[in-house]
Amino acid sequence: MTDSMRHGADHSASAKRAARSRAARTFAVSVSLAILLCSCTYGLDTVGDVAPLIEAPIMSYSEYAAVTHDEPYVLSFPGDTGSLLYFGSNHTMDPSNAQIDSIVTLWHAFKPTVALAESRKASRGSMSAGVKTFGESAVPVSLAREAGIPVYTMEPPLESEIAALLPSWSRERLLLFYVLRSYTARAVSRRSDGQARELVRERGRWPGLEGAIPSLAAMDSIWQVEFPDGPPWRELPWQATWPTGSESWLNEISAAVNRVRDQYIVAVISSLVARGERVFAVIGSSHVVMQEPALRQVMAAPAGH
Repeated sequence: MTDSMRHGADHSASAKRAARSRAARTFAVSVSLAILLCSCTYGLDTVGDVAPLIEAPIMSYSEYAAVTHDEPYVLSFPGDTGSLLYFGSNHTMDPSNAQIDSIVTLWHAFKPTVALAESRKASRGSMSAGVKTFGESAVPVSLAREAGIPVYTMEPPLESEIAALLPSWSRERLLLFYVLRSYTARAVSRRSDGQARELVRERGRWPGLEGAIPSLAAMDSIWQVEFPDGPPWRELPWQATWPTGSESWLNEISAAVNRVRDQYIVAVISSLVARGERVFAVIGSSHVVMQEPALRQVMAAPAGH
């Protein structure tokens, strides 16, 4: 072996060792971040003894499309015993957004005894860190923790949500929707097969959907059958899984999911208020507007402002 060949071989070996070292460091950082995330987040409890789901007059998306409303949209339900302050937000993950201060101000004026958040998970960190991870739903969680009062998720238990949908859609379609809803929330440039594979694995363990899509290859095959002339699922816009769309059954499932959620949330709120609680809740503004007719029916609520 000549000196130049030996030097080239040494350089190649050195480059490979450096690459392995960088890969090891990257993996270690990823594991550390995953451990940190797991240790800094936790699941919010659901409200116990909720009144049976009511067939409440939840506004449809076609009806909602004809409505003009303020944003944020705040609905107030005063009462001598139980009461509600319902903050309908424009979703944000920016801790400096003006809505964050508005939520805090209304919280202190209202003096709640229980809080509800539009998330199944919460952050153990600061309010600012929580907002960056979970959006404005982190604000009532942080304030409730500071005040020492209960805070619950307003989301229905997954098993109940999925059970309500299974009579209308197959397990494969439902799991495909739940995977793509999270996947398409990312910009195309930030998506990867690794993310999709993890979503298939995680959501494929949800109650009622176990093993419906066993692998990413299976997801590719199902997509081809369902949408032979459609775009690749890896390139879908976020609107493909949005409840206001009408392009496919993905939009129909999204609207149905939100209807299940809205009916459950009305049941949760009315149950807590009936127990005499002062309920402070934060959710996307469209939900407050769409739930308002039902809340008026079960609580004789005044108009929002």
